Amino acid sequence: MKNTIRILSVLLFIISLGMMVLYGASGHIIKITGTENLIDQFFFAVNVFSAIILMIYSFKKGRLLKKVTILVLLLTLVSLIYIFYEILKVKMSDLSGLIPILILLIALLLDIKVLKFLLSKSIS
Repeated sequence: MKNTIRILSVLLFIISLGMMVLYGASGHIIKITGTENLIDQFFFAVNVFSAIILMIYSFKKGRLLKKVTILVLLLTLVSLIYIFYEILKVKMSDLSGLIPILILLIALLLDIKVLKFLLSKSIS
């Protein structure tokens, strides 16, 4: 499970980096006025924070850290579903749009797997 957690944290860093590059390349100005802009910035922060917390959890385990990790993974799950929805809204003309969709699907499945593992471990 340690390797799965590390792979998920690397994927979350890649997704966050991709969000930042696409956000800057599209010519957006960072403002606090638009709600969609705030949602994107919040999900960027959630993904980065989640990747950091997952890396810390993979090296050091604790009861409080486990609860924080579960909460962050739930927020990350919502974040990945929202980003997946936003990508599917865009009309794609070629197959190059499948790369971010596959990365998001892999991250989504790994997030669910790690969350299921942490929840089943805390119940028993």
